[in-house]
Amino acid sequence: MANKITVLTTNNIYNREQEYRNFRKIYIEGNGGNVPINLEEFQHVFSSLGQPLPPVECVEARHFANCATPNSDWLEANFGIPTLEDLEFVDMSNISTTSLMNGGEDEGLGHFKNFVEEITRYDEGKKSQSPRESSRLSPYFKFGCLSVRYVCHEVQRYISKRDVISGFLKGLETRDFFIMLASRIRNWDRINGNPVCLDIPWEENSEYLKQFRQGKTGFPWIDANIAKLKQEGWITYEARQSLAYFLTRGCLWISWEEGVKVRDRSLFMAGVGAEEKV
Repeated sequence: MANKITVLTTNNIYNREQEYRNFRKIYIEGNGGNVPINLEEFQHVFSSLGQPLPPVECVEARHFANCATPNSDWLEANFGIPTLEDLEFVDMSNISTTSLMNGGEDEGLGHFKNFVEEITRYDEGKKSQSPRESSRLSPYFKFGCLSVRYVCHEVQRYISKRDVISGFLKGLETRDFFIMLASRIRNWDRINGNPVCLDIPWEENSEYLKQFRQGKTGFPWIDANIAKLKQEGWITYEARQSLAYFLTRGCLWISWEEGVKVRDRSLFMAGVGAEEKV
């Protein structure tokens, strides 16, 4: 009896290989082959796609009841768990065990449950209350522990909390926006060869950059966020924006490429889509 293999590759609200065909037809092909680099334009097209398909069934142990993985050196060499040395964490003196987040689907679902509970308790008529600004789900989306489509589908049940839900869903849309840009614009993650990146005469100041990386700028808010980022691997969207503005046009006038290096070194959900407010 032959086995049927089904491959599902997506961690977006819409399946880019199938549902985004409509996106290409509606906007890209109708706009001279250009992608929307403006968030408002993207959201306009996004709204025309209709409701995304429901999430697929969750994978459980019963799905693997008759599966067996051969144990071999080849399997370990190609698919084994990397060591900290493989990930270039050679100096362990700077690695902290303090973290507000642990990996895995159960942990991600727990954070989502807590976020939903805060939404349901939130009374928009009471100014003394405020919902949590961030769901803290970004790392779980980045590592595939949690399905974006599942979260998007489940949160629709609380649409009565319109203001809170609307902001959260816009964050998910923004995440898809940046992923779309990275997949369509060449050299998206660098200055050279990036057709939409402005040619800005950034300054090169190694001492300022060193102080920024170490969290010793003398600005309490900036230094506190750098310390939190290095210790816990996660900071809020507002904190990430503060660091980005301070490093670039806000104060130091140092290239954003240096900021990317700091982000990629310490941030859990570093990479494409990390700019969203989720």
